[in-house]
Amino acid sequence: MCSSYLDTVDFRGRYLFVICLISLVVNYIIIIILTDKLQSPVVTFTATTSRNIWTTYWDRLRVVIFDYVITNVGGAYNSTSGIFTAPGSGNYCFSWTTLTLNGYSFESKLYRNGFEVYPLYSHANAKQDDLDSSSNLVSLSLSKGDRIWIVYISGGFLDTGASSFSGWKL
Repeated sequence: MCSSYLDTVDFRGRYLFVICLISLVVNYIIIIILTDKLQSPVVTFTATTSRNIWTTYWDRLRVVIFDYVITNVGGAYNSTSGIFTAPGSGNYCFSWTTLTLNGYSFESKLYRNGFEVYPLYSHANAKQDDLDSSSNLVSLSLSKGDRIWIVYISGGFLDTGASSFSGWKL
């Protein structure tokens, strides 16, 4: 009887030891994941135009420079060039809004490393609307150093202040 009792105690002890070991490993993995998340830098920006932008045919495919920076945490947006450069790999969201006046239009596209990603078109009908606004939101997986910008495609007028470009790391 004594040996069966010792076998039971020994089994319970080993069982508890294994459970504690598994718990330690799981907690260690959680700590690694949370530490990595905490060390991941915050990246977010929003910029608008400081003036109205009148465009011509010759301005086609030029970068739209949103030069008035509202926020630029992480410093990834360059208000002189209008280009966002990913400081690290990960998933990012970008949003841009264009506002145009009565009788004008404005077509733009989001570019990634020189390649078109997604278009946006605003057109204010001269007979019905005073203004027209359009917005878009795009989620992208970026590598460190990838560059994102907005390009003018066609139209004639982009209104100040209400037109904006934003981005953030998820």
